[in-house]
Amino acid sequence: MNSLLKWISLLALIVFLPLVGCGGTSTPPTPIPTYLVTYSGNGQTSGNIPAAPTPYPQASQVTVLGNAGNLAKTGYAFAGWNTDMNGGGTTYSPGQTFVMGAADVTLYAVWSPLPTHGITYNGNGQTAGTPPLDASHYLEGQTVTVLGNIGNLAKTGYAFAGWNTQADGAGTMYSSGQTLTMGAADVILYARWTALPTHTVTYNGNGSTGGSVPMDGTHYLEGQAVIVLGNTGSLVKTGQAFQSWNTRADGTGTAYAPAQTFAMGTVDVVLYAQWAAQRSIYISGDESLGGGTSRAVYWINDGTHMHALPGASSTGSCGFAIMNHIVYTAGSADNCASLWRGDTADPVHLGGTTSKAFGITAANNKIYVAGRENNQACYWVDDGTTITKIALATAVNEESSANAIAVFNGEVYLGGWWNDRDAHWVRACYWMSNGPGRVIVSTDAQFDVGIE
Repeated sequence: MNSLLKWISLLALIVFLPLVGCGGTSTPPTPIPTYLVTYSGNGQTSGNIPAAPTPYPQASQVTVLGNAGNLAKTGYAFAGWNTDMNGGGTTYSPGQTFVMGAADVTLYAVWSPLPTHGITYNGNGQTAGTPPLDASHYLEGQTVTVLGNIGNLAKTGYAFAGWNTQADGAGTMYSSGQTLTMGAADVILYARWTALPTHTVTYNGNGSTGGSVPMDGTHYLEGQAVIVLGNTGSLVKTGQAFQSWNTRADGTGTAYAPAQTFAMGTVDVVLYAQWAAQRSIYISGDESLGGGTSRAVYWINDGTHMHALPGASSTGSCGFAIMNHIVYTAGSADNCASLWRGDTADPVHLGGTTSKAFGITAANNKIYVAGRENNQACYWVDDGTTITKIALATAVNEESSANAIAVFNGEVYLGGWWNDRDAHWVRACYWMSNGPGRVIVSTDAQFDVGIE
């Protein structure tokens, strides 16, 4: 500016001095007016305007300055100058020229908004909670602080493990409080879920001989409630009754009844069936069918489980024996001493129509039936294939009957009675299979004799 003023003063002297030297008089020229060009940062947040207000002669050419002072405005880019602060005037780019008019000129910095991008948080399949919300608009290159799980996102069976730029976790991982630099596009951060460990419940028959164990296909989280299943597969164990479940096979662990609940721990659980000796009461007898007929039957426990034995005109009056889980019943069928092997097969006749069966026992995988045939005490032995009759010695004009039978250490003992028809008396007695014969045990008349 000082240089310009000097040139204007020198020009005035050159014009004025010749007139003075000639001794003439002259009217001083009219001064050329000057006007200021002022630059305004127009809301800049940093930097300086390129020059102080500068005077320019009217009609002179003005070259527009650039952003020499590095003006900046957060979120905006410098886009030249305008004669109106709101951009409604004439816009000039740096280096462009204009002719100075008859008024001061203010050139306002023009700011163009920079593109901004947002960051969105996605729960990525959450079952509870809400994703964080970041309402900021970030400029490219701006630093973004990643939010934490402030909305308590949760997903059943999983633990929150941070954020990822891809839903499948194949992108860039970010943890809470970590920073990222905003790029040229919006960013979506997906919740990253890590599967929690799960555990199973397995049921074990613990020596069962039939049925199947319950199946629980659920994978339980730690602390999740488990409902104990019942004996849904009808597990059975010979001679035993199902009681409950236990975490140890020998029953020294924690016991659980069906439908009871427990909280899953940190390991898989095995529940073992617990068994107790089954005690059943069997009662044999006859069921009247009316019209003077009956059939042999037996009942278990409370009389509500009746098993009818096949065969016409039968009576089951002498009892039963259990061997290898089969109920054997002795009685009469078709007026013959008979044996039922279970409750589905037809009876086996042990003797003819003069035979009677009165007692039964099981030993050494054989069935022994005590009775009489042709008025003579005897017993039958059934080994499952062959039935053998053993007659007990009886003198002429005597009759006898074996009413009860037991086997001890391989020897057969029978209790019954012996009748001497000539003497007209009856005596209680017993026989031993390897003994001397009958042994009288009472001089009184005895007809019903048992042995144990």
